[in-house]
Amino acid sequence: RIASLRTIIEENAEQMNEKVEEISPERLLLSSKDISVIDEVMKTLSVRQQECVVRSRLKGETYAEISKQTGWSIAVICRELNTALAKMEQAVTDQTAAKDI
Repeated sequence: RIASLRTIIEENAEQMNEKVEEISPERLLLSSKDISVIDEVMKTLSVRQQECVVRSRLKGETYAEISKQTGWSIAVICRELNTALAKMEQAVTDQTAAKDI
């Protein structure tokens, strides 16, 4: 039974090692570039979109909390946040695609 348990633990440990990504200078540079792109996109968002991103993604507030504090409907918050996140995702994708060319 102990041998069986050790085998399972070793297999899981091997799988975990495969999933852990190594932090390298290249990866840090790429992450830094992604953050720069996102920062530039944030500057182009409406005030409401910026507020939704900051409250939801950075402060961890729920849609209900944002709605209560701002008076915006949950539908508006959802729409504004989805629009903002789509713009950010597209900008990062475009930057990644340009890097690969």
